[in-house]
Amino acid sequence: SAPVLDSASDSGVQGDDITNETQPEVTGTGGAPGDTVTLYDTDGTTVLGTATVVANGTWSVTPDAPLTEGSHDLSVTMTETAAGNESAPSAVLSIVIDTSAPNAPSAPVLDSASDSGVQGDNVTNDIQPAITGSGATPDDTVTIYDTDGTTVLGTGTVAANGTWSIIPDAPLSEGSHDVSVTVTDAAGNESNPSSALSLDIDTTA
Repeated sequence: SAPVLDSASDSGVQGDDITNETQPEVTGTGGAPGDTVTLYDTDGTTVLGTATVVANGTWSVTPDAPLTEGSHDLSVTMTETAAGNESAPSAVLSIVIDTSAPNAPSAPVLDSASDSGVQGDNVTNDIQPAITGSGATPDDTVTIYDTDGTTVLGTGTVAANGTWSIIPDAPLSEGSHDVSVTVTDAAGNESNPSSALSLDIDTTA
């Protein structure tokens, strides 16, 4: 049967076969215990690694060397232990190696509906204000960070038109917050942080 990308090697979105792991574990079933499994790259001749089928009929191969960035159509063959006969290749597993982080997004914006009082001054009495942005890749994950750059305020998904909007999961504390965002692609690569949005939470009458 066709090889499978092991879930532990499928970084980012599970099941999409896009990963930033350059030596991903590839698994499968079939063959007799003791048979040799050979993993081939797209051309069907470049050997990436070999393994032995274990007693329960499963196998696992990790490439001997890092795979190059981009698409790979991986196939396997089985070679009998006794006679040395090699099978025809399996159906392919199409994977993408992506180790490139997205560009840093543009600075987030305080949504006008959350900017109480004077519009555009980024001072608000809304303790869970909507933060928005644009220019990102659809389906990437946006993460909002507080002033320290490590405290996560919330996450969201980029819409088809490249925009996103996130409301913090919990109320923000009174005072100043320098809010930045990152975007993470399907392979799990996280960008550098954006420039900060400086906003003030002021609930004191």
